[in-house]
Amino acid sequence: PESDPFNSEALSIDSLQRFGFQTDLGKQVKVTGVVTAALDPTTAYIADGSGGLLVELRDEVSLRPGDQVQALGYPAFEHGIVKLEDTSVRRLRSGPPVVPKPITAEQAMTGEAESLLVSIEGKVLSRASLPGQETLVLQQGQHLFTAISKTPGEIRVPEGSTVRVAGICVNDFDAYERPLGFKLIVPSRADILVIRRASWWTLERVFVFIGILAIGTLFAVCWIAILKREINEKTEALRATIESIEEGILVVDSSGAVVAHNQKLLHICHGPSVVAGGVENWQAEKILVDQLLDAD
Repeated sequence: PESDPFNSEALSIDSLQRFGFQTDLGKQVKVTGVVTAALDPTTAYIADGSGGLLVELRDEVSLRPGDQVQALGYPAFEHGIVKLEDTSVRRLRSGPPVVPKPITAEQAMTGEAESLLVSIEGKVLSRASLPGQETLVLQQGQHLFTAISKTPGEIRVPEGSTVRVAGICVNDFDAYERPLGFKLIVPSRADILVIRRASWWTLERVFVFIGILAIGTLFAVCWIAILKREINEKTEALRATIESIEEGILVVDSSGAVVAHNQKLLHICHGPSVVAGGVENWQAEKILVDQLLDAD
């Protein structure tokens, strides 16, 4: 009887990644590991302690993070990284989900976390929505990277917020296998945790507020200028009206202080001394009354 291919010797993921180019691409290889992320029924990542590996399944299989599996597939290369295609899996047992390893963006840039489940903090610079995909552009120090989620729903994280993202680290390599950058493949929305929300006073809102304040100030200055001109015009009209009256007119305020008069009053009172503030108000009133009586 034909032997069970799952009984073949398993390779470590690290050896497969380091020496994969020496492997016959038409020959099946076997690896054993724990599922770190199940992105969909035909795509999963596994790890065995030596490294991580992308596994593309032949048939739809319901895998869960923490499942220990044997994977039998054909090595292939994608962006300089070995993966398994047309893979059959055998679940050995279930276990708790793998805890993401906290790393920095600097560490991710070395390529040592390739295909592993990690968590990285970063500041949200922007968001982008495409059909079936949500992308966050993040920054940590001088490094920019993206977090990509293909699970349904919108990522509701305000720009400027600081988040901790757990996901599979995937590096971009040049022709000499040197890391150029990296991204995180996020298995679910729950893997994006907001640590600190952005301040309501964003730079854009500050500029808007300054613009509104400037417009309001300009409007107030113009309105005050218009009111001042109208008051001056009405004052001149009142003064002209008073001067046109043949009787003497004296205007005092609530305290009895003289605030206005016409030239006819000065003529009646024989000069400006009385109404010019040279005497006390009660004295001014008495003198004016005496002079007005004498004038009659």
